[in-house]
Amino acid sequence: MTHLCNSPPLNGNTCWWRVQFAAGNAAFVCDKTKLAGDAQKRDQWFGVDPENRLTGVSHRNGEAQWWGKRESLGYRMQHADHWIFDGTGLRNNDVFGADHALVGYECDGASISDRPDERGFAVPRHDDATPENFVILGTAKLGPEWAQDPIDFPGSRTATMGIYANHGIVFTAATTDWPRAIAEGEPRTEKIAENVLHRLGSGDAEHPAMQAWKQLCPKSIKPSLIQLLQQERKSCIYRLDGVGPCGAAVIAKRCRAAESQVEQAIYEKILPCLPVSTLALHGVVDEPGTEFRWFFLEDADGEVFSYSLKEHGRLAARWLGEMHVSAARVLEVSRLPDRGPQYYLDHLRSFRRKIQANLSDPVLNSEQIDVLESMLGQADFLESRWVRVVELCRRYPRTLVHCDFASKNLRVRSSTSGLDLVAFDWEMAGYGIPAPDIAEWSDRGVPKRIGQRSANSELVNYWEVVRESWSYLDLTAIKQLAELGSVFRSVLAMSWETESLAISWESGSIGRGWWPLLIDELRGYQTDLAVALQHLGFAR
Repeated sequence: MTHLCNSPPLNGNTCWWRVQFAAGNAAFVCDKTKLAGDAQKRDQWFGVDPENRLTGVSHRNGEAQWWGKRESLGYRMQHADHWIFDGTGLRNNDVFGADHALVGYECDGASISDRPDERGFAVPRHDDATPENFVILGTAKLGPEWAQDPIDFPGSRTATMGIYANHGIVFTAATTDWPRAIAEGEPRTEKIAENVLHRLGSGDAEHPAMQAWKQLCPKSIKPSLIQLLQQERKSCIYRLDGVGPCGAAVIAKRCRAAESQVEQAIYEKILPCLPVSTLALHGVVDEPGTEFRWFFLEDADGEVFSYSLKEHGRLAARWLGEMHVSAARVLEVSRLPDRGPQYYLDHLRSFRRKIQANLSDPVLNSEQIDVLESMLGQADFLESRWVRVVELCRRYPRTLVHCDFASKNLRVRSSTSGLDLVAFDWEMAGYGIPAPDIAEWSDRGVPKRIGQRSANSELVNYWEVVRESWSYLDLTAIKQLAELGSVFRSVLAMSWETESLAISWESGSIGRGWWPLLIDELRGYQTDLAVALQHLGFAR
């Protein structure tokens, strides 16, 4: 759904088999055999690009009932206020379609979390490519008599009707019996199909980002383009071209309301008080019936920041110096989440637990196990010196700290006064010492390693700004602060890398086969951490 088209698959077992070109694009093929002795060599989408990414659901999490009499199942619905259910008379927890065996023969499902949301509604686990903004509208729990494929797949065995939006909108009925139920006159199924075809077929189904934006700007024009910039477990970000002031683009960020409070406070109460260039916050809109909200920001157009460019480095050093010094005087900053030593120690322990829990993964070879065990030893050593880390932190003032001051979150823009830097993505920010923000200028920057380039000039630029307010810190102390930041950023990077690939959110285990993909990246962070510890005088 990449070009504002909509899709309403009123069926099930969608995109199970993968048909592909062969013989120089002269033929289509789909290998359904097991003659190779390896089921993974069959042409199935989930082995290459999971169908969940398109439909939101997969037959792996649903099942089939091909033989004998089937139990009469229907969908237990939720989100009764959704336009899907307009005119049906359905209320939350009502079951529809059971008298017509609506859920039957073959069906698809999402991997469903054991923890419902605050309204008691089922939500996806998002562990198998189901889009982050997929909304479950109805579920039907399948019994043991239903056949499962693959046989040993630990799916949720729950047919799942739902909807999500990327550039277009996708509604999935997730059962092959939907058309039959309509033909037999099941009224709610027919009305839902009518609603879907009317909205998605007529073009009246406006993108959720635009629906939220129009609550702020009811007279807004249609965007010339809606571009998906980023999609992760907890958020997705779009660019709405042409809808902002003077035809400018607007950035729409959808994230969980509980996790967005910090970023909202920074944009509304802190950044406007600081003498640094910032992005304008257009407004915030809660998404009805969900735990999410929409942030609307000025588009951070401009040149992508590069630490390898001296001019960019000097600009960032002075911007950070002014931000850190001035934010330390703003009372609201002290109310942000704590980003002191305990925060990083918690991440260190989390990373270590994930390694310990997965050392027995059979896909790991002996060399990879040695690397992970070495990391465990390094983590144990660092924790044994944590009292010293805490002592070092007491030397430095606490202020607003971004915690992910990386190139991906920075832009350089031209203005009448020259070049300006803007930073975004403040969701990890908090109240702590400035160390992680200047870690890139340590002798071993994290996460993008600088190599042989000297970073002393940027640290001098930073020190020249902060020393007027923090006169007790000399240049040597600032260099030590950067090395301490390298320790913190290494720990955060290792923790985030393992967390981002966690297949089971509740259990915290890394999915089978993922660890080898992490080894090289983790080895780099291990090197960064070792160098920083050495420069701080932490002998091992």
